[in-house]
Amino acid sequence: MMLECRFGMAFLVFSLTNFGLTFFAALITALVSLAAAGSGIPEVKAYLSGVDAPGIFTLRTLFVKIIGSISAVSSSLLVGKARPLVHNGACVASLLGQGGSKKYGLTWKWLQYFKNDRDQRDLVTCGSAA
Repeated sequence: MMLECRFGMAFLVFSLTNFGLTFFAALITALVSLAAAGSGIPEVKAYLSGVDAPGIFTLRTLFVKIIGSISAVSSSLLVGKARPLVHNGACVASLLGQGGSKKYGLTWKWLQYFKNDRDQRDLVTCGSAA
């Protein structure tokens, strides 16, 4: 469209595409997992300080955080990729420390040795640092 000098139509397509991607990211965050909203660093810091909030390190939160970050960056929003990766790493480490997800049938027996809180916090620290 730009080569045909249809600048108004090109701007409209660009704007609608960006709006659609932004709306999709906001919709899946609001409907699927509210814990995936924001950067996730305050949640990780609170967990490492001893606050155990439910649902911040689940597989659902990880999935929504990844898809929402991809949609937000693709829609030309000025969001960084580094801050959500801290929460993603902490989610992966927490899921590994729990032995996987029983709800989705992804469990590993050899990872169940890290079930206590101290090992869980160590794994979340390592995951957020990675």
